[in-house]
Amino acid sequence: MADSIVSKLDLEKTSAPMILIIGQTGAGKSHFCNKVLGDDFEEVRESAHLSSCTSKPELVSAKVDGNEYLLVDTPGFNDTWKDLRRSDAKILGEIAQTLTLQSQLGVHLRGILYLYDIMAKRMTGETLRQFELIKRICGEQNYGNVLLVTTHWPERIEDQKKQHCAVREGDLRRDFWKEMIAGGSVMCRFDDQHKTAKAIIRRLASKPNITLELQQEMAKNKSLKGTSAFSFIVKARQEDEEKAKAAKAQNRPSLDDDATLCNVNLDSIDIRKDDERRLNDDIVQRVQAAIEEQNEEARKREKKASVKDIFRWIIGLSSLAMGVAQVALQC
Repeated sequence: MADSIVSKLDLEKTSAPMILIIGQTGAGKSHFCNKVLGDDFEEVRESAHLSSCTSKPELVSAKVDGNEYLLVDTPGFNDTWKDLRRSDAKILGEIAQTLTLQSQLGVHLRGILYLYDIMAKRMTGETLRQFELIKRICGEQNYGNVLLVTTHWPERIEDQKKQHCAVREGDLRRDFWKEMIAGGSVMCRFDDQHKTAKAIIRRLASKPNITLELQQEMAKNKSLKGTSAFSFIVKARQEDEEKAKAAKAQNRPSLDDDATLCNVNLDSIDIRKDDERRLNDDIVQRVQAAIEEQNEEARKREKKASVKDIFRWIIGLSSLAMGVAQVALQC
């Protein structure tokens, strides 16, 4: 772990590792966190529709078998043309900010849960591209600390068969997730039960702590824009831009895959390009300044701040990763 600012401040430390929870809007990330918590008092607001309730990362503390974990519930990767606000650059910026905050506060990263709705009719181009982004953020050496969790399984076996859930699960295993599974990732079913949610977290209990490829590259290059993840989103946007221009020249509204409409019209591509420019390369400095500011505020209130408190206070400040604060805070 890179040198952290926590050693310079009088903060109450924590030995609890972090688990990052990511996935598409509607996959059930907040619901999963609440199921891990069970009857505990802390609760994460859930979405009952396709709009994400988690507009900024949230942190909750949960115990499994007496071991504490810091679960970070992230905003969904929007997969609908109606919401253009969350580009790949924003997703990358939020994850980079969260990982920088984790590292600077001296918190270890235990693993990643990638949640996927088993009821999704098809794997869209948008979902595939964002999954490729996650692979570049993780790095092949860390696939063993990634759990691929399918959600929204029908309760009745008959309904599972009717919806072809097992067939979709097989497609994910053989095709879309094949590389990560070969590298050590494990597929898990989440059946909406408290005990199952805890069992999934328990799978990471004996795993070593990790440093993701994105963190290593940022430490080496001192720049988010110098990472392979950033290069990937730029290349993907450039390819979509070429396709959109070709479609416009032929008077076609989109490509054959209508699910990628939000990414192949020129207006949305301009938004993606603008978000790429807005990404800050000085995330470490901004995070350190925010930690110091929150610690000073606690000192003024004659309260000793804890690492968990500061983590929870800062984690939702998306403006640390994106250059224009009001844009991020409107989400």
